[in-house]
Amino acid sequence: MKKNGDLSINIIVITVIALVVLILITFIFTGRITLFNKGLSDCLKIQGNRCNMGPNCDENYIKDSTRVCLNDDSSTDTVNACCSPLPTFAQ
Repeated sequence: MKKNGDLSINIIVITVIALVVLILITFIFTGRITLFNKGLSDCLKIQGNRCNMGPNCDENYIKDSTRVCLNDDSSTDTVNACCSPLPTFAQ
């Protein structure tokens, strides 16, 4: 037999888990997890990538629009382009 106390504890635990999930979803959709996003999208975290001065990349590089260049204060640099090296194939 179940006690009434066991049932209410289960309901409280489920409610707390649901609230945590709801808060996480809210943070994700409102963009509050920007530190996490910036860490993943930092141009210089990828070996060979570089931030070019200006909106275009040099020869043998291609603009990577999935990555961003960061300023010294970790804010997004809207002027410079993230450039990835073009793949080279041995012939």
